Amino acid sequence: MINKFEIENLGPIENAKIDDLGKINLVIGENGAGKSFLLKALYAIHKTAEEYGKGDDIRRVNDIIADKLRWTFQADALGELVNNSSTTCNVLVEDNHSSFSIKFGKKATVAINDADNNIGQLNYNSVFIPAREVFSIQKIILRSRDIDKVFGFDDSQYDLARALQLMPANSEIMMKTPRDGLMKMMGGSIELDENSNKWQYVKDGIKYTIGTASDGIRKLGMLERLLNNEYISNDSIIFIDELEAGLHPDAIIKLLDIIEELTKQSKMQFFISSHSYFVIKKMHLMALKDKESCIKCIMPQEKDFVVHDFKEGMPVNPIIEQSVRLYEEEVDEVL
Repeated sequence: MINKFEIENLGPIENAKIDDLGKINLVIGENGAGKSFLLKALYAIHKTAEEYGKGDDIRRVNDIIADKLRWTFQADALGELVNNSSTTCNVLVEDNHSSFSIKFGKKATVAINDADNNIGQLNYNSVFIPAREVFSIQKIILRSRDIDKVFGFDDSQYDLARALQLMPANSEIMMKTPRDGLMKMMGGSIELDENSNKWQYVKDGIKYTIGTASDGIRKLGMLERLLNNEYISNDSIIFIDELEAGLHPDAIIKLLDIIEELTKQSKMQFFISSHSYFVIKKMHLMALKDKESCIKCIMPQEKDFVVHDFKEGMPVNPIIEQSVRLYEEEVDEVL
């Protein structure tokens, strides 16, 4: 579980220092505020910690993070990631098992020389789930990276495409209640046909081509698959970009209920970006109903980022303000 992060002058983020994180963390803000960038930066850093020292991999941590940042943000040179207001950027991430910090400047190309780490052995996986599903483009993603070695799909998508390939685990079913909830929402399941090596949507025992399933079903299917093959497990950190994308409001609420259940059954931590009023309102209600919950909201404030505890109420933000403005406009028209 990530407990603290400090990011200075990385991409659009000039200053983000948060040390009061929850098990569920919602990141909100206007377009261009750096929501997705923040999630991907945290993902890249933490994925580096997971890969460092794994198996027979003898790469230096400096090399792993440099490679991860380049392929996650599709940068020809690492210096391109430094905010224009500065000549250097600094990043620090601390979790229950490790602390990791890096520093590099505008002249950095493909290497990071200044990296300080205290990384323990991590036996779990984090995952980034993008706004768009990847089942339908999985083979294209893998080819672009494994064979062509070209930018186009970032490392978060590449890692996800590989993770989805893993076959369901043969061990006792983990997280059965959340998985059952996801499959009920989907009306079936998404499975990989071993003969054709193609994804299929299975409903009532009948197999359909993956193209017949909606984007929303395929998005839910990614989370269900990752639970089924145990790529994500007890300590995993899950990053979800624009959770509401492709989902009906009813499905949004049910998915958040499932996410809450996952955090209760395990030590999982979620970072979620959203533009949705339904997501904000639901998280506030979740915090009110369960006093033991730890649900936070991270949002930009001028050139900084601040954290808000949903137990203290709905955070003041442009999404709520826009909802109020539309209501007032309606009242003015009616009266």
